[in-house]
Formats: sequence, structure tokens, C-alpha cells
Amino acid sequence: MKTKLLLLLLLFSLTISAQNLVPNGDFETWSSSSQPDDWYRSFNGYVSKSSTPQNGLSSTRLKITGATNFINSKTFAVKSNKTYRVSLYHRGGAPGDFSSIELSLYHQPGTFKEKFQQITDQTFSDIQWRKLEFEYTSKVDENIEVDIWVTGKAQAEILLDNVSVVLINEPSSQYTLIPDINFEKKLIALNLDAGVPDGKVLTTSIATQTNLDISSSFIANLTGIQDFTSLTSLDFSYNNITSVDLSKNTILTTLNCSAIYPEGLLDLDVSKNVLLKTLLCSGNKITNLDLSKNILLTTLICNRSNELLTINLKNGNNKNMIVDNIQFPNPSLKCVQVDDVDYSNANWADSKMENTIYSTTCSTLGLEDAAFNKAVLYPNPTKGEVNINNIALEKATVYNSLGQLVKTFILNSGDTNNTINLSGLPKGVYYVYLINGDAASAKKIIVE
Repeated sequence: MKTKLLLLLLLFSLTISAQNLVPNGDFETWSSSSQPDDWYRSFNGYVSKSSTPQNGLSSTRLKITGATNFINSKTFAVKSNKTYRVSLYHRGGAPGDFSSIELSLYHQPGTFKEKFQQITDQTFSDIQWRKLEFEYTSKVDENIEVDIWVTGKAQAEILLDNVSVVLINEPSSQYTLIPDINFEKKLIALNLDAGVPDGKVLTTSIATQTNLDISSSFIANLTGIQDFTSLTSLDFSYNNITSVDLSKNTILTTLNCSAIYPEGLLDLDVSKNVLLKTLLCSGNKITNLDLSKNILLTTLICNRSNELLTINLKNGNNKNMIVDNIQFPNPSLKCVQVDDVDYSNANWADSKMENTIYSTTCSTLGLEDAAFNKAVLYPNPTKGEVNINNIALEKATVYNSLGQLVKTFILNSGDTNNTINLSGLPKGVYYVYLINGDAASAKKIIVE
């Protein structure tokens, strides 16, 4: 049940609180280990990066060097007549180490900056994070800063984290969950996300993206792709993805999902991608590919897919497809359903292997004829000779795992027992095509 709930959560966008106005308020960015970016410290004060966060990856450690220490943020803008929530988390200190911690707001109406609102805490814990929080309503448009003052014994240390100023009468920002850390790292590299991976990305930053190339990025889970609703081109080739839902990416025109490792895509549904013109899907484990809804398709490259049995390409657009851009020479492919068999045979003869047929129905798609089921090939594995019994054949062709024809044998169709010799072939997996008239079936053979 927990697994099901988790999967459901990963399919939906996450709404969280409005944007934090404090620069680097989560203390996640450090160019120097002695001062967080966008913050200032006391000249004599000790500040360092801590790997014990309230949330995220890091926090700030503040040490009392005299009787006090402080840090303050860079200034940031607030708007008049808006209400903000100001908060801070702190943790640390043995009993008696600290006397107070103050969270305050400063502005500069004149020559010098002035404090205009604050909250103080005299309770400390070295076990739990404590939260300081207050609300204020700005009177004018201005720039303000956050100051944090700590008073206590010399050498006492305290952790600070997640300082925030949030507009509370503003609609919350919407985020999209990105559970795959490598997917999010790639989005950060593409400037579609920022900071360190936190499992989400601002939906508005991806919703207008039209092109996305995340190839060769060690991605295993594409959850989040559903909110890239403006994509016209998507390339997630050379990753570790076995399944993907592209039903929300309805204006895709180009899709490259080739050579997915190590398992390969097990299924590909592009029935909602009716604007698709180019599909590159080589090197997967798809067994049946239905392109009947893709009426604008002009390019289809789908080779090195040794599990592929059928393609439904009967979409009314076959004569507009680019002949040189049609490739599906797969040893296992038995039938391609097309608009016009004569046209396909005349123009696409080189797009397939000899055992693959074009048909307007492919009524037995994925099903072997009962006669071929009775065929027996042995020994398997073999060191050379292979006996083929219980079936009359006109011909047998042999292809390697790359789909290359390596041997052809003309057989006696009046004999139900034949022998072929694979001596001389390198060790590996091969596909023997048993051919009798227009019928054909593939059998896998291992050469030792």
C-alpha cells in the first residue's frame, strides 16, 4: 500500500509555500566554508558550514567569540501593504551556554540602518530544532535585511538554518516532483533548476521549455516529464529508463529514446503524441509498436530491437514518409502493418529484413504459425551443425545480433528434416529464420 501511495505522489505536482525572499536563507550555497554566500558576519565572529541541517544539506554554525556574535543577510525588496512571515530555526547549546537569540529586521530610512521589528528566544536545545517566527506588514516599498544576534558564553556554538521571509497573502508557488536525482542534476545543468537537488523543480520554469536533451545522464525515472507541456523535441536516449508516460506531452514532434540501457524500454505509447514527425527508438525491448495514430510521421528509425515483433504503421501517411529515414531491420520483426502493401514493397524493401512482411492487416501479429511451433532445432548451443526437424522449409537465413545477414541456406522443401552448418561464425547469439513461402519464423541459436 505504501508503495502505491508513493507512486501516486510521484505522479502529481507538489504545492509548497511561497518563495523565500532571503538570499541563501537555507544556507545551501557556500563559496567559502567560513561564510555563507549572500550573508555577512561580525569582523571578529566565527562562522562555519555545518553538515547538520534542519532541512536540506547544510546549516550555519555560529560560535560566541566574546559575549555575542551575529550574521546578517544581504538586503532584499518588500512591497508596501503586504504581510510577511519571518522565521528562523536554531539548535545547540548546553544549559547556560546562551542567554538569548534575536531575530530582527533592519531597514535604512536615513543615513544609518535601523531595527524596526524583532523577536527573542531564551530557550535552547541541543537535541531539537527550535523555531522563531513573527509576522509584519510593510508600510512602504523598501529594501530590508535579516539580522541574527546570539548572546552567551565564549566558545559556545549554535546552529542556524532556514531563515525565511515569505509573503503570506500571495498564492503559493507550484513545484513538480523530480524523484530521480540524476534527472534533477541535468535540469540544474540546463539552468532549468538551481541550487542542489531537492526532489522538485519550479513548474513555471519547465512548463514553457520547448526542447529538452537529457541524453546520457544516468537517468532511471522520468517522473516530472508530464509538466514539460510545451515540449516539441525530447531526447532521453542512452539512459536507464524502462518505462515512460508521454501522454501529457501532446505537442511533441521529435522523440529520441534510442539505446536505453541496461534493460531498455519495455513499452512505448505515443498514441497521444499525434503531432509526432520523427521517432528514433532503436536498441529497446519493445515488442509491439503502434504508430497508427501518428498521422504526421515521416521518420522512423527502430533497429537493434531484437524483441520487436510487430509495427502498426497504418496511419494514412505512408506515402509522405521519407524513404531514406525508414529503418526497422530487426531479426524478430515479423509483420509491419501498412497503408499499401505494393507501395511498401516497392519503396521500403531495404527498410526491413527478408523475413519481415508488409501487410494491411497483420492479423496474426506476434503469433507464430502452429507449424513453426513444432519445429525443433538442436543442438543449442552448437559448435557448428544445427538439425532442423519436423518442418518443411524452402530456405533458412542466419542473422547476427546486430541484424546483419551472415549465412543463407537453400533447403529441400520436400524434406521435414534438414541440417545447416554454422561453423566459422564467431561465438555469440544468432537468429535462424525458417522460411516457407510467405511465412517465416525466427529461432535463437547460440554458437559456442
